Amino acid sequence: MNIANRNLWLLNVLTFLYTFRTYEGVWVIYFAAITGSYTSALGMFAIMHVASSSSEVPTGLLSDRIGRKATIVMYCLLGLISTSLFYLAESAAVLVIGSILVGLSMSFGSGTISAFVYENLETIGRTDQYKKYEGKRRAQSKYSMVPAGLLGAVIIYLYDIRAALLVSLLAVLGSLIAALFLRNTPSTRINKNNVYKDITIALKHFKNHASLRDFSLGRMFARGVGNAEYRFRSLFLSVIMPDWLVNLVTMAASLVVGFMMHANQFIVTKLGLKKSLVYVEIINRGIVIVCSLIYSVTSGVVLSLTNSISHGISDVASEDLLQARYTKDQRATMGSLVSFGGSIIYIITAVTAGYVADQIGLLYTMLLLQPFLLISVFFFWRGIRQ
Repeated sequence: MNIANRNLWLLNVLTFLYTFRTYEGVWVIYFAAITGSYTSALGMFAIMHVASSSSEVPTGLLSDRIGRKATIVMYCLLGLISTSLFYLAESAAVLVIGSILVGLSMSFGSGTISAFVYENLETIGRTDQYKKYEGKRRAQSKYSMVPAGLLGAVIIYLYDIRAALLVSLLAVLGSLIAALFLRNTPSTRINKNNVYKDITIALKHFKNHASLRDFSLGRMFARGVGNAEYRFRSLFLSVIMPDWLVNLVTMAASLVVGFMMHANQFIVTKLGLKKSLVYVEIINRGIVIVCSLIYSVTSGVVLSLTNSISHGISDVASEDLLQARYTKDQRATMGSLVSFGGSIIYIITAVTAGYVADQIGLLYTMLLLQPFLLISVFFFWRGIRQ
């Protein structure tokens, strides 16, 4: 097995272990139990994104300079430390520190891992199969939640959420070990240009290329508002079903996302970009509104699964559109700029949603979120018209 193929295999293993969260479906519920409010619970995720957004561009630039391996090792190491802090947390202060480290970890991984996948495919002459390979890798993060969700549901039912965190801690340690075996490829260019010049060039590229700008804005809103809605969904489901069932529903939803990501190249080829990124999401939002109004266990399950189908189709397809438009020596920098924008949007959306939920309740807040999720659809539609 050559270096590139070995790296691609290790990235799949690393992704599976890093995202093996036995507490994923009840993460925000755990935060709410410690902090005592929806605003504070969602605020922790906002802190993650503040830390992530403030370090997105520096870590992207760093990745283009020190190489992908060192950056990915930092991604896993910070993930290990932050998970340890969540496990030990007895107060909001410890959660804040852990959330900051999660944000830093996110910034080291975003942009860099996708760029590393592309560069390894470039080495073996298979960049035309990026959707297939990146879809498979991203699917690992969803597939890992299946055994993690099942195991987590049992542990939470028998013990508590903190016990589930301990199991995830061991899995993140495994991802760090996998990262240590990665090797930089000849396609990984070490960029030694001036930092400010790099940012200026990236912003100019963003400004002057209409389709890149529209797809980037669409990706930012899809990430920002979509992630906020995903975290809020756990709170919404927690009022109509027990915590262990929320974990199982999240597991099932992750399995669907993983399958859709894995089959992304086939699905997008059959449907086309407009149907994949625009029509599917519009239909999805309509179903979510109906399911939210029904407000039952069954409708909650349908809501989660429908969201998963839409997310699995659009996530890899939109990333592929961006990767094809990035310049080679700024691939991670451009990716980090998009992640930066998505993080800012997430911070605003999550904190606002938490505050509104404390005031008017979870149901009405869930309904209010839906129109904002269509903003990304508008930019994808406009980008496709370009």
